[in-house]
Amino acid sequence: MTFINSPITQRLSAACLALALVAGVSHLSGGGQALADAALLKQVQPSDALVKEGQKLFMKNNCNSCHGDNGKGDGLAAAALNPKPRNFHANAAWKNGTSFAGLYKTLEEGIPGGAMSAYGHVSAKDRVAIITYIRSLNKAIYPAIAETEVNKLDQQYGLAKALASGGKAQIIPVSLAISKLVEESAAERQKVEKALAQVKKDSSPGALLFQSAAYDHERALTALHHSRTWKANSSELAKLAMSDAAHNGFKAKVRTFSGQQWQQLFDYLKKVL
Repeated sequence: MTFINSPITQRLSAACLALALVAGVSHLSGGGQALADAALLKQVQPSDALVKEGQKLFMKNNCNSCHGDNGKGDGLAAAALNPKPRNFHANAAWKNGTSFAGLYKTLEEGIPGGAMSAYGHVSAKDRVAIITYIRSLNKAIYPAIAETEVNKLDQQYGLAKALASGGKAQIIPVSLAISKLVEESAAERQKVEKALAQVKKDSSPGALLFQSAAYDHERALTALHHSRTWKANSSELAKLAMSDAAHNGFKAKVRTFSGQQWQQLFDYLKKVL
């Protein structure tokens, strides 16, 4: 009994207890993460209700203007775009792949160099619904959602928190950048102001089309003035206007413009700028 109660034994017992507690906490932590991942995975699993909601949001957010009502890449604006909008029924040349994580990344960041803009202004919950609808169009090309995927999305974009809070994101950074351009040097401002004055007094079909296409004429002209790529053709103009519509001065409705309208708008703006 004396040996059991010795100071050395007491210190060894304390050390063993500490190690056991650390191991237990570590085990609980790992288990807690696994439970969290499983819960998050459950939130993004497809269901008939989520598919139906996603279809409504697909239309509400004008996804159909480029991708078509049935997601075949044949929307009204498709004729003015090169490359053509994604056909969600076909498994070919996907930039970010067909996984749930790949589609979420596309909506989060957009496709650089293409007409597909980021949809960070749409809540995470709504984006999940839209993705679920898209993945229902041809289940053969969309793999099942993996727990590792949602874990990575949570690390990269805070998916769990975004879903819990409604996922309202901050305004897309491009809008702030354009705001700064509006406040640029006097020499550059004069060019934009000259074009703005011309647009205001012009009643030609091209001018009227631009006036109806932009909610902020100055902002739209500023964006155009600082991006010469659109002058190549009407397709490039469509890409620029739709890449951040509703933040770059253009209205979201430009996504419904026909190829003929884009050409008319292009011809007019080349004369103005």
